[in-house]
Amino acid sequence: MTQVMDFLRENQSFESIQFTEEIISNVNTNGIMNRNIKISPGDSLCTVILKNGVEEVIRSNVGGELSEINMNIKNINGECKSSSWIAIIINSKY
Repeated sequence: MTQVMDFLRENQSFESIQFTEEIISNVNTNGIMNRNIKISPGDSLCTVILKNGVEEVIRSNVGGELSEINMNIKNINGECKSSSWIAIIINSKY
C-alpha cells in the first residue's frame, strides 16, 4: 500500500521547511530518495516554519518506507507558498 501525506495546505505561506538530516542526506535534487528510509508512525519528517514564526513538526501517521518527496513551491508576490508538498511512503503496513 502507498500512503501520500500532505505537508502543507495549498497556498499556505511559510518561511522555510527543514527536513531531517537523514532525509536530506538521502534525497536527490528530483525529490527521489537515493535509498528508501524506514519510517514508523510518529517519526518526524520535517519542521515547517510559518510566516508568524510558529514551528510545526510534521510527523508521519503511517509506517513504511519513504521513497519520494514532492517539493513543488510557488513564489507569489515574493512569498513562498506551498504547492503539492507531499511525502510518498511505500510498503505501508499501517
